[in-house]
Order: sequence, then C-alpha cells, then structure tokens
Amino acid sequence: MEELKPMLMELGSMFAALQSMQAGEGLPRQFVEQMERRSRELNLPDNPQELKARMKEEQRKMKANFKKLKAAAQKGSSETDSSSESSDSEDETEVNAEIGAFLGAAALGNVGFCSMMLQKGVDVNARGQKSTTALHAATHEDKSDVVNLLLSRGADVNAADSDGDTPLMLAIMKKHRPLIRLLVERGTNLQWRNKKGFTAADLAFIAEDLESLDLIQERERSLQFDCKVHNESILSFAQKGSTKMIEYWLTNYPQTDDVKPCDLQYKDGRTIAFTAALNGSEELLVLVDSLDADLDLPDNSNSSPLFCAAQNGYDSIVRMLIDKGCDVNRVRDTGRTALFSAIVNSHEKIVRILVEAGANFNIKDKTGTCPLACSIVCGSQEIFDYLLVEKEADCSVIDESGNDLVLIAALYKRFQMLQQLHQRGLPLDAVNNKDGETALLSACQVRCPEMVEYLADRECNVNVVNKNGVTPVLRASFNNDLATVKVLAKRKAQLDVPNKRGETAILVSAQKKSLPLVEYLYKKHCDINVIDKNGHTLAYYAATTDNMEMLHALIRYSAPLDCQDKKGNTPLMIAAMKPANLKMLQILVKNKCNVETRNNAGNTACSIAAKQGSLDVLQYLDSIGEELVNIT
Repeated sequence: MEELKPMLMELGSMFAALQSMQAGEGLPRQFVEQMERRSRELNLPDNPQELKARMKEEQRKMKANFKKLKAAAQKGSSETDSSSESSDSEDETEVNAEIGAFLGAAALGNVGFCSMMLQKGVDVNARGQKSTTALHAATHEDKSDVVNLLLSRGADVNAADSDGDTPLMLAIMKKHRPLIRLLVERGTNLQWRNKKGFTAADLAFIAEDLESLDLIQERERSLQFDCKVHNESILSFAQKGSTKMIEYWLTNYPQTDDVKPCDLQYKDGRTIAFTAALNGSEELLVLVDSLDADLDLPDNSNSSPLFCAAQNGYDSIVRMLIDKGCDVNRVRDTGRTALFSAIVNSHEKIVRILVEAGANFNIKDKTGTCPLACSIVCGSQEIFDYLLVEKEADCSVIDESGNDLVLIAALYKRFQMLQQLHQRGLPLDAVNNKDGETALLSACQVRCPEMVEYLADRECNVNVVNKNGVTPVLRASFNNDLATVKVLAKRKAQLDVPNKRGETAILVSAQKKSLPLVEYLYKKHCDINVIDKNGHTLAYYAATTDNMEMLHALIRYSAPLDCQDKKGNTPLMIAAMKPANLKMLQILVKNKCNVETRNNAGNTACSIAAKQGSLDVLQYLDSIGEELVNIT
C-alpha cells in the first residue's frame, strides 16, 4: 500500500480542501452523492491493484469536478460573515491529507476505506476542519455502518466540534433516529451544552422531535426549562400553532409557587397566549386557558392578546377573550386601546364587538387622535358611519397638532365624511391655531377640486394665508393642479400673493414645469417678472429643469432672462453647467444674455463649461467670438 500513498494524499487534500471551503449545510450535495455512488461502484478497499488503477482515473475526474465545485463554493463563501472567513483561514490548521481522506470516506459511508486507514494508524478521533471527527462526519450523513466501525475502534462519542456539537447533536439535527438511540446508549454526555447553550434534549425539542426527546429524557432529564434558553423556540411554536410542543413544555415544566408556566413571558414580554392571539391560534388559546393562563397579561408595550386579535381580525378570539374578562379599555404605551387596532385595520365587525362590550369610543391617544378621527385617516366609511351615526361619537375633538375632524377629512380626501361632519354642525373654515391650516388649504394639497368648490361655495376664505404665507392658489400651483386654481380664480381668489420666501403661484408653476399653469396665470395678469428671495426667476427654473417650451413662452412674454440669483448665477450659467444644455444656451445668447457676467465665485458661462469639459459649449462660444483665453 506504500505505493498508493501519493494518491491517497492527493485525494485527502481534495477532501480537506472541500471541507475548508464549506461549513455544515454548505457541503455540495452533488459532490457527496457522486462520490458515494462511485465509492460503491469502485469498492475501493477490496483490491489494492484495482484500487491503484481506478484511483488514477478517479483523480482525473475529481480534479475536473473540483474546479467547478471550488468556484461554486467560493461564490457561496463570499456571502458568509467575514469574521467566519477570517477565522477559517487564519485560525484553523491545515488538515493532514490522510485525515482528510479518512473523514471524507466516513462521510461517504465507505467502511472498507475507513477500516484500512485505521489499520494504517490514523487516529480514530483525528480532527478535521471545524474540529470535526470521523464520527461527526459519518453521523451527519447517516452512515450507520461507519458509525458502528468507529465506535468499535474507540471513537469518542463526546467529541465536540468547533460549534460545540457532539455527534449526537448532529444526529438530532438531521433526525437520524437509529443513530440517536445508538449514541445515547453509548453513553453520550446528555448534560453537555454546545456554544449556543443547547443540550441534545434542547435540540430535539427545537426540532419538534418528541420521540428522540422522550428517549433522552428517559435516560437523563436534560431539557432546560429556561425561558432564556428557549425564548425563540417557544414563540416560534406559538406562532406556528404547534399545540403538541407547547403542551409538552407546559405540562413538563417544573412547578413553582412564583409563576405559572403558562404565564411565563418571553421576548418583548410576550406570553404564549399573546403570540397565539397574534397568529389566530384559537386551539392554543384554549390549551393555555385550560391551564389557567392569564389571557389578559400584556407585553412590554402594555398590549394584550386582545389587541393582537383585534388587529388581525380574529373575531372569534376577540369574543373568547372578552368572555374571559379581558379589559377592552386597556391602554397601551401609545395611549391606544384595542378599538384603535380594529379601526386601523378596518375590522368593522370587531369594532362593533368591542363597543358593545363597553369599549370607550371617545378616548384619545397620546396624539389626541380619537377613534372617529382614526376611521377618517384609515378611510373606513362603514366604521365612520357606525361611530358617528349609530353611536353619536363626539365629533368636536381637536388633536395635538391642532386639527379638527373636518380638516383631517379634507387632508385625507374624505369628501363624503367631510360633508357628514358639516351636516352635524362642524364649521368648515376653522383655522388650525398652530400652523394656520384650514380645510380648504388641505383640499388644495390633495388635488381635490370638487372638495375645494364645495368649501369655497360655503363661504370658506379662498384667500386664507397659513403661517408660512401659503395661500390656496399657491398650494394648488405647487401641486400642479390647474383645475383647482381655476375653481379658486372663479371665486375671486388672489392669484399673485407671495409666500415668506417670495414665491408666487406663477413662479412655483415654473419650478414644477407646468407650462399650462404659467400660461393661465400670465393671462390672469400675474407678475411675469417676479424674483423670489433667493433671486430665482421663471427663467432660472426653465434652465434648471431644461424646459425649452417654458423658455420659449417666457421669451414671448418678455420675461427677464438674464437675472443673477444670490450666488450670482444666471440662467445662461445654469445652461452651461453639467450636463450642459447647448440648445438652451444658444437661445439665451441669441436673446442678448451676457456671456461675460461673472458669478460670486468669479466664473463665467465659458469658464464653467471649460471646468466641466463641455467641449460643444466651448466651441459654440468660440464661434460667436467669446474670448477663451482667460477662462479660469
């Protein structure tokens, strides 16, 4: 066999290299399956002469596949955590080639090859990458014959890999039950915890493998009944509605006088009942209720299971929780009750159930929002009608932002609700004392000319100015809403009032590239020469938005084309800036815009073009006689 050593070493190196590239589930299954199949076909250890000849051919095939697998594995490994890559490459020692071949053969289930390697003196507990042993490899791949061979040769059942996992733990993760029984019977330390703090029993519990868990527990009770250890798994079971696992946990949990197992709180203070209600598991709620659980126990935000059921539309659970005495007026940290949860998600049936059970429908949350306002925001006409008409909810409320219900209805474009509130006697022209907003200004914000017309025809002030100096016309123009501007103009609204920045309706229309609005407002005698406090003109906005149509219109209207803004820039300079607009620049030059004007930084249109490498602009300026010598 000495003459086969080079081949064994090379094969072992390949196995070792593959192991170093992959961790756990990242192992290329097609490679393992291919080698397992070929191992059976070749029957490597039986005939040394045949082994020698066939291994040469196998080497050739493996090398060809290895290149492909290496590229795929490297692609996968590049997506893993960089700290893990660093640890793999810097902290782990290179695996001896013979050990690599031994571990590879164990994973493939090749009993003969493993036996031969052991006879050659390879340590049965030799460590490979990730500190795995041959027993780990064979157990992971469910190779019982190899496992039995290794155990007969003294393999350590308690050897832990770099994750702290024993062979038994790997068998549990893969649900290889015969091997689980074998390793338990061989005396695996059942109290051992891996680096995540789990025992073998914990892993069986997490895997929902009650058969294996019972086997381990009968041998030695090692399942950790600890909320911190099983925080995620318990909530996961509750989320999935896994009644059998929750029942096992609760019925086997050690009883104490301090707290009932069914009232234990997990992540964010959530109980099993809370998570069950959140996910609609009525069966699980019935289970914990039978164990005398507190179904009204809140989480860290003071939300209870009732909030969860109301939020997600589980009306039968809502009824059950109410029947069990849960507080329908519990207030969570936002100041909201379960009623808000039902309204936000448009669950009318649950809203009715809660109200009939005594839920306060006039309560306000921490922002001053009441359930009726909430129904407006969420757009639920049915819930709005129920609260306003059937229950006669208080509609005179004002929230912390200073908004009344009419203004909120306008802001969310709820025209029918606004009309109903007006019919109930609410004023349409109330002013928000904090920002000066009105329902009319809000209707202009949401581009609703029908609502604007309704409000204006009921004596709402069409010239109202909010605390930023914004009028309805200015607001509609900013939102490119010509229809609303026409409605306001027809009702004698002032069209040319500037805001605090000096912007007028015609200026913001140019800013928003709305030529139809600019043309309409110009015909209504709005000032075409307007300059805001930043020195911006209509021509400035035509240049910044590359709007050639707008520029041609401004030329027809004799608007100023060459004004400097606060930075000293002119529309011509803006056109020269990258990306330069040569056609616009040519039009501005032809309309006598000064090419020699300098901005606050001392640059001309020519120097700006030069710095940005706009050759076509430079060539044009040169062709018209612009001096290109001093352009810096």
